[in-house]
Amino acid sequence: MEYTRLPDEYIHPPEEYQSAPEICEPAPEFIWDVPAAGSATVAIDRGRQRKLLRKLWAPVASAMATVIIVWASYNYDLFGLDFLGKDTGSVTPPPGIEVIIPTEPVDTPTDPVDISNPTEAVTQEPTEEPTEAPTIEPSISEDEFIASLLPWSEGSVNDAEEMVLFQYIIQDWDGNTFTTSLSDPDPVSSVTNWCKDRGLIYKMKFMEELERTRTFLGYKLSDDAITAGSGDSPDRLVVMSGTIYAVYKETVRYETHINSHGPGYYEIDGDAAFPMLPNLAPDFAGAYAGDTLGPEEYIRMVINGENSYRYLVIGEAWTSEYFRHSLGEVPGASYDESTNTLTLENCTADVLDVNLMGNGFTVNLVGENHIGYILVYGFYYGGSIKFTGTGSLVVNEDQSHDFGLLIDAEQSQSILMVDKGADLEFYGSKYAIVITRTTMEKAIWFLDNRTLLSGGERHNGPVLTYNIPVFDENGNLTFDEYGNILTRPGTVEDISELSGETCYDYTVITPDGNPATAVFFEPMN
Repeated sequence: MEYTRLPDEYIHPPEEYQSAPEICEPAPEFIWDVPAAGSATVAIDRGRQRKLLRKLWAPVASAMATVIIVWASYNYDLFGLDFLGKDTGSVTPPPGIEVIIPTEPVDTPTDPVDISNPTEAVTQEPTEEPTEAPTIEPSISEDEFIASLLPWSEGSVNDAEEMVLFQYIIQDWDGNTFTTSLSDPDPVSSVTNWCKDRGLIYKMKFMEELERTRTFLGYKLSDDAITAGSGDSPDRLVVMSGTIYAVYKETVRYETHINSHGPGYYEIDGDAAFPMLPNLAPDFAGAYAGDTLGPEEYIRMVINGENSYRYLVIGEAWTSEYFRHSLGEVPGASYDESTNTLTLENCTADVLDVNLMGNGFTVNLVGENHIGYILVYGFYYGGSIKFTGTGSLVVNEDQSHDFGLLIDAEQSQSILMVDKGADLEFYGSKYAIVITRTTMEKAIWFLDNRTLLSGGERHNGPVLTYNIPVFDENGNLTFDEYGNILTRPGTVEDISELSGETCYDYTVITPDGNPATAVFFEPMN
């Protein structure tokens, strides 16, 4: 018999098309999208081009300055500034003339951008959080920096470049405020730490901006600047090399809110251990396989926008002639069968998809990790996921997907577990976390005395709609003309009634009842 090979992007687990005990139901339709490869934009660094021109001009300017000084010593005042004095016979500048010598070598720019072709000149969209704004040297205070500026009026220097120093004022719902210093080399990090300590949302793009003001502070010469003339006024100062900056202070006031289930909504959970669950190991034997193809467990990932999965763990069903998949490699991801642990170490992936790996499946976090979204399936056996380690994981930060984590327990005892020290962020355009069709009344667990989320808020039906089989008056399944089982829309309560056991839906909900789009797990060490 010949088999037709299905495309690699085929991702439906076979058991979802088989008759399960007592009911038959396809999985939700919206979870099958694989993200397409992203696109990048190119920003032109015009400042580097101007800097390059200055460096090319500097030797010429130095030579011209020498000639001017020699001529001035013979009473030739080319600019009418009398900057050497007509009665001097020396080339040594008298007191009051400011000459600034570079204190550090100037780096030569590399990879200049060709702007001759306008189609290549793509401007990057501005972001709310500046990443390369000039900062004050931390060795001097804010007052000392402001006192060092040239106190000329705004706009008095026509060719000055703009330098913006950001100052953030963060206030919480209780009226507490935190103000960053202009001398802070990393004010965003200071805001983040302050918010984390108080259980606040610490991503500025999720904060509410209340006010933004800009104040002119003065002018500043770059460290590599060479000048002549007097610094008493902009008309008497000649910048021969380097840059003069117009310095502004931009003060941004934000209001930040509690994280989902934050202060005042904590559920202090003193559990000393995670609950004891059955079926900790993967279903290597295929006991819960939906057909005769064999074991259907897998761990697979999508990376770099590819349209197919790379399998780190693969059951026999997926290596058969019908599917013909094979093991692959994902940079930064490795699996240890002896502990049923997937280790992510500085790993970036589009999708993490897990099937029938049991209730002991663990993700160990090392370094900084980023994943587009995570799917976990249990199918009457077990599809829990436990996060451990001391690294971090950010899921679906750009909110391009409805959810960050979906555990479809498929009527098994499946839960989410977060161990001490693991730093996680989940985002979703609709829900950050969805746990559905679990038979556990409490589906989110933490091992800490401070939890930003514990237990979730249970919903029966409103999150997902399920396909419930239609029975005839004799209790038999009904079929259409093509032999497909007839179904109707149903809720998790319908599933519970049909299966004879209680199933639950869990979503992450904020205290005001809205879906959470930013959920942060920051257990205390």
